[in-house]
Amino acid sequence: MAVARALARPKWTPARASTHVRPPVVAIQAAAACAWIVYAAILATSRPTTAAVRAPVWWCMPGMTLSRAGAASPLATIAAALPMWSLMAAAMTLPTAMPATQHVAVNSFQRRQWAAVAEFAAVYLGVWLVFGIAGTAALALLPSASPHTVFAFVLTLAAAYQLTPLKRRALNRCHRSSPLRPRGTRAVTTVARFAWINGSGCVGSCWAAMLVMLVAPTARFGCALGLTAAMAYEKLTRRPRRGSRQVAWVFAVSAVAAAIGVIFT
Repeated sequence: MAVARALARPKWTPARASTHVRPPVVAIQAAAACAWIVYAAILATSRPTTAAVRAPVWWCMPGMTLSRAGAASPLATIAAALPMWSLMAAAMTLPTAMPATQHVAVNSFQRRQWAAVAEFAAVYLGVWLVFGIAGTAALALLPSASPHTVFAFVLTLAAAYQLTPLKRRALNRCHRSSPLRPRGTRAVTTVARFAWINGSGCVGSCWAAMLVMLVAPTARFGCALGLTAAMAYEKLTRRPRRGSRQVAWVFAVSAVAAAIGVIFT
């Protein structure tokens, strides 16, 4: 009888070929691609005003004209900005989380792969949503300033942060794996814990780069593509520390170019 019960239990065996992309991971990739398409369409149809600095609301839904000078309360700014921030976070950060998503799919039973990957993506994006709320509130409280000056300053901040020990620890956290339980409530909690580890590491590693995105005054879609490529490169390369230094050089050169633009405009 005991032997029959043991044979009836599903066996937990890791997948043999972890390089095979699972269907739930393909679905997350498709969702990120759709987010890029919608994001590009919104930017193409919106016409932000140039008379005032739109704090940090150039990525709000079309038609919003909140300003950093205090035309709306921070709560109103956050409420208006969150839909577009969520879309932008999905487009820019999900591609960098593909290895972690694959880890969840490979180490879950086939019958719960979709649920496990969906849970990971929800918790991962939830961490970025919290950061978006904090960043939006902070930028909404700033006094009005030249958008190009703010852009140059944040680029300098991002370049300097790339070389700090905090950046290295956060980038290492992005690469931490976590054992996942195959069944029961522990399966849910271990996936959530792994998503928290990966998401918090990603925020700790890329928060300065995402601030650059928030204050970019022009060429927003190109800036989003460039920052996504930079974040993905330093997270997915086999030598993350070297990649981080290379990205720091890119930020530094961009900051100098932005500063020169401020001087001559």
